[in-house]
Amino acid sequence: MPRFFDLSIAILALTVVTLPVASAPCAESSTAAASSAAVPGKTLKAKATLYPNACEGHETAAGTTFHQADHVAASNKLPLGTTVKVTNLTNGKSTKVTVLDHGPALGAHRIDLSQKAAKEIGLTHQKGITPVKVKITSTPAPDQANPPGDAQVSR
Repeated sequence: MPRFFDLSIAILALTVVTLPVASAPCAESSTAAASSAAVPGKTLKAKATLYPNACEGHETAAGTTFHQADHVAASNKLPLGTTVKVTNLTNGKSTKVTVLDHGPALGAHRIDLSQKAAKEIGLTHQKGITPVKVKITSTPAPDQANPPGDAQVSR
């Protein structure tokens, strides 16, 4: 019996070691799906947070590499490739970003912003979260790739 036990453990260990590991986006989605009702001109009220620093250099759900210095965001409510204007409701500052990842993982928050975009609207690590207006400016064509956006700031 000890020999059978040793063989079972060896098979189990080999199975665990050889299982494929799936790569997941850094700002992994909860279970909420992106809305198919995203149309240009639609406006949402939301809470914005900062993208985690640990995500720097990781692959996004859109297949691009995430960089805090880009104008990018993560959202569970908007399709990948959607471009939005995010306006901080406390100070009126705004910026445009492209949604390239799923998230934020925290329920009521609707959008995670890269450090560059967050700084442009006055969202810092000290503040952590801010109420925003998210206006959809464009959505990707169904067969279009999701290129990273590099939008400009408006004040």
